[in-house]
Amino acid sequence: MDSTLPARLDSIIRVGIAEGAAPGVSIAVGRYGRLVHLKGYGQLDYSASSPAVDAGTIYDLAPLTKVVATTTSAMVPEESGKPAPG
Repeated sequence: MDSTLPARLDSIIRVGIAEGAAPGVSIAVGRYGRLVHLKGYGQLDYSASSPAVDAGTIYDLAPLTKVVATTTSAMVPEESGKPAPG
């Protein structure tokens, strides 16, 4: 792993939070089956009293499951030049 990766990730994530892309981020980077970087940044939401995000923060992504699965299912045939099912 490039030794500058943690500093570059810190910089990218801090800019994203500062620009309002998200109030906080929890990031994990794995390489060859090992966890090489784990860190939390920012807060859970934009309120001043929101708790900080840490390496153990878990996000509920359930509302995204159908969107991600459907989009992927539609795009795989599209990218291979075949018509989408349905």
